[in-house]
Amino acid sequence: MYTFFIETVGCQMNRLDSELAATGLIRAGLGQAVEKTAADVIIFNTCSIRQHAEDKIYSAIGRLKQWKLRKPFGVIGVIGCMAQRDQDKIIKRAPHVDLVLGPGQLDLLAETVYRLLEGKSGGEQIAPEVLVSLQRVKAKHLAVIESFRLFDPERNVETRSNRFQAMVRVMFGCDKFCAYCIVPKVRGPEQSRSPVEILNEVRQLADQGVQEITFIGQTVNSYKYIIAQKNPDIPKPAWAIGFAREQPLRDATLACSASGILKQLEYTDDQLPQNITCNISAGVVRLSDLLYMSSEVSGLRRIKFVTNYPTGMSDELLAAVRDLPKVSKYLHIPVQSGSDNVLKRMKRQYTVSEYCELIGKIHQMIPSAAVTSDFIVGFCGETDAEFEETAELVRYCRFKNSFVFKYSERPDTKSAELYQDDVPEIIKKQRNNDLLAIQDKISLELNKQFIGKKTEILVEEISKNYDNGKFQLSGRTNCDRIVVFDSDNSDLIGQFIEVEIRDTTPFTLFGFQ
Repeated sequence: MYTFFIETVGCQMNRLDSELAATGLIRAGLGQAVEKTAADVIIFNTCSIRQHAEDKIYSAIGRLKQWKLRKPFGVIGVIGCMAQRDQDKIIKRAPHVDLVLGPGQLDLLAETVYRLLEGKSGGEQIAPEVLVSLQRVKAKHLAVIESFRLFDPERNVETRSNRFQAMVRVMFGCDKFCAYCIVPKVRGPEQSRSPVEILNEVRQLADQGVQEITFIGQTVNSYKYIIAQKNPDIPKPAWAIGFAREQPLRDATLACSASGILKQLEYTDDQLPQNITCNISAGVVRLSDLLYMSSEVSGLRRIKFVTNYPTGMSDELLAAVRDLPKVSKYLHIPVQSGSDNVLKRMKRQYTVSEYCELIGKIHQMIPSAAVTSDFIVGFCGETDAEFEETAELVRYCRFKNSFVFKYSERPDTKSAELYQDDVPEIIKKQRNNDLLAIQDKISLELNKQFIGKKTEILVEEISKNYDNGKFQLSGRTNCDRIVVFDSDNSDLIGQFIEVEIRDTTPFTLFGFQ
């Protein structure tokens, strides 16, 4: 039996892609190797967000030259965003790579790998294969969409990192075109999956013992699935079904109830979730509706969703977070900068005042909500005054935590085309450290409010082993705070338990049972 090993860098979408890729390879008859160099197939699932991520992959590929000499029939594959961006450049830089496959071609991975293995094992001289989607600027929109195919096979317990948590892709691609970001080019246009597929997948995962799911998408709150009309007198263009294009429906009965919508999505009566109170707008299913529907799935205990774009945080979505006990009171809403001038250069589609208004609304509607954010420091032309505006925004919003990154210029982005990367590296590093220091102080103050209180957590893993046979377990609260506690019972992993908080750092709550 041939074996494979997948090494993954990057975001949650990449981690899910790796899980699904492993599922496809196992179905094709391959086994999963424990160690990389013991495998017959080594696949790198790559990221293009920052130069460091790409450099790391090229270094890892370079170290496999000797492996390839020892195992000439072995296959080295590069998948993910770097594959879509660099394409045949990867082969030119690393000729021992056999396969370059973009994220929109994941459905072809297993058959292509198997074909390469069989050919090479039979002594054939096989040229490297490059399988990628169409470029958005060089093809018609519909053709580009069709070239970024969704790959969502039936889930396999064996390919997940644990049995009680799972990610569910609800959408693919991005249409925001932020100046610094390569994602719209390498992940393609926004596409929303059918709610039928999503809910069936959620049910399957719950039946497998999953207690927590995370809906993911490049901008997950852009999810919008347009339901095909059943009335033959009101034709609907094929390209509109399932994509984010408004097509008003004239038949109001389509939107009379969630059950009516689901029946039209070919659910049988015994599959219909009970007691759904959501109000699905005319012929369109949105993220808030998915939350209501998924909350009805038996066995599921917690639902999260990431990552959000600020302008997509609708009142309906916030109300769902507020009203549904299973939905985590945790919202990741990247703002990127606290300066309107910088936001404009970044081509973000909101102002600082609009973002602050959103934060105020969140705390008014969901007082227990924990909000986190992303920031890019040292973006093109960022002045000391503009950075100070960002620091002030962090102080005002009081995020649970923030992920802070130094600007990394990416080729083929608008910022690389329009602006100079003119902030010195030493200044970027200083601003990065300064912003993290401000955030850490706020995080510690917020975490101290939990000391002496009891909170429910989902125990996730062993975080530390002790010599006396005990260990430290870690889990997360409903608002996504990390909690660690000492125990001698590893059976708690995968369970919801109550712990009392006795101490904290900016990053971690310390508790005991």
